[in-house]
Amino acid sequence: MRKSRKVDESKFDFIEEYAKAVEEADSKPVSEPDSETDSEIDSKPDPEPANDHVPFENIRSEKVELTEADELMEEDEDDEEEIDVNSPEYKRSLRHKRRVRNQILAYISLLIVLLIIGGGAAYGAYTLKGVMDAKKAEEEAARLQAEAEAAAQEEIVIEPPESVVEQTEPEETVEEEEVVEEEVDYLEEMVTDTISQMSIEDKVAQLFMITPEALTGVGAATKAGEGTRDALGQYAVGGLVYDRKNIESEDQLTELIENTRNMSKYDLFLAITEAGGEYSVLSGSALDDIPAVDAPADIAAGGDTSNAYNAGVTISSYMSYFGFNVDLAPNGSMTADEASVSAAVSYGADEATATDMISQMISGLQTGKVNACMTDFPGTGSITEKTADGKVESELSTDEISAQILPYITGTAAGARLVRVNNVTYTAADESGMPASLSEYVIGKLLRGDMAFDGIVVTAPLNEKAVTESFTSAEAAVYALTAGADILYMPENFEEAYNGLMEAVSNGTIPESRIDESLDRIFRVKLSVYIE
Repeated sequence: MRKSRKVDESKFDFIEEYAKAVEEADSKPVSEPDSETDSEIDSKPDPEPANDHVPFENIRSEKVELTEADELMEEDEDDEEEIDVNSPEYKRSLRHKRRVRNQILAYISLLIVLLIIGGGAAYGAYTLKGVMDAKKAEEEAARLQAEAEAAAQEEIVIEPPESVVEQTEPEETVEEEEVVEEEVDYLEEMVTDTISQMSIEDKVAQLFMITPEALTGVGAATKAGEGTRDALGQYAVGGLVYDRKNIESEDQLTELIENTRNMSKYDLFLAITEAGGEYSVLSGSALDDIPAVDAPADIAAGGDTSNAYNAGVTISSYMSYFGFNVDLAPNGSMTADEASVSAAVSYGADEATATDMISQMISGLQTGKVNACMTDFPGTGSITEKTADGKVESELSTDEISAQILPYITGTAAGARLVRVNNVTYTAADESGMPASLSEYVIGKLLRGDMAFDGIVVTAPLNEKAVTESFTSAEAAVYALTAGADILYMPENFEEAYNGLMEAVSNGTIPESRIDESLDRIFRVKLSVYIE
């Protein structure tokens, strides 16, 4: 049974009045509104409801608040709750609802788009994962197959007949030799590429090591300016040798060497004599800070081979500081004779001491990447006359000469990559009567043949009277190269020697291939620093 409660019906009287007004308006004929009146009405604010009437919105609120006990009056209230569709409140309500609906539709559309994008991304990732998994599976299958094949091959190698094993051992040795050849070929490729791009003029000029004065024509070269640049452009010499007259101060010498090196189109041999004692250009020059190094004879007398090594380290340190890369030392001659021309630069007459000291000194030079050029091959220990003053002859036999070259053998084995011969004429051993610098016996047989030396052979100074009294500069250059020399050291007249070689190449006396042989040895030493 429903419960009922008494309701104040008077507060619903305005609804009946509103309904009657609507019926009366519907019964009247429609007429055009007075625009002016309507506008006035529209412009006026809605009248405040009478105090004895409750607003429509409040009525609806009141109705909502009714409990189930009021359901007896639902039919009457439905009849009474007719809404005014023309009221501003109703229109605002409709507009609000449309906005809410549109926002909801927009959110729903955005959500649908995001779902579509997310679904597509998920599908793409799933597809990509499938492809990657398939690829990995294929790779794994291929790897397993390759391992199986390799295992099968290993089984064949492990269990062969003995005759097969004997055949595989030489193949392993061949493979090791090929690895070594690849390293040599790399340097050879650099050397070949350099030589192939050189003109014949540059090739011939590379065979000369001269003074900066012979190159530029000045009295004492202490600067490298435009004259040096022009001269190096015309004559791309292989090396320059310096003396005390080229040294004024530390800054001056540093600038001289650096500018000269930068002006050359090819790497230069920049040489100086630093043997120790009085035969040291830098330590005996105007440079006060250069440390003194004992003479080889004094080091040998002390008997401590480490002193020879330390001397090489000291010399290489200040040589490399100024930019020099070739030391015209040590001297391989063995002598105890104070009258010998090599007494001041010799490590004594004892073969074991001399060979050990020389090897240690060369090792010390290498710490500063300075190339050792052993001098006076095959030795001048028994010589008391200077070849600078004229022809000097030696009666040593071939056996005696061979017996005194051991220091050169151990020195080149220790790392000396250049050997400079002397200008003595060995009349008993060499029938040609040529000074050693021009002798095929000394260079070709002793040095290249007996010693198997494949480094750079440098002549003794070709401006010494032992040479110039019998040969022109051009003749000496041709004879030296024919004998097997690679670098022509200080000819009496550089331009004449250069032109003589150019003519010999032109008329076929010296084939260009012979020039290339010497260049190959020269650039192997020059370019090896980049590989090391």
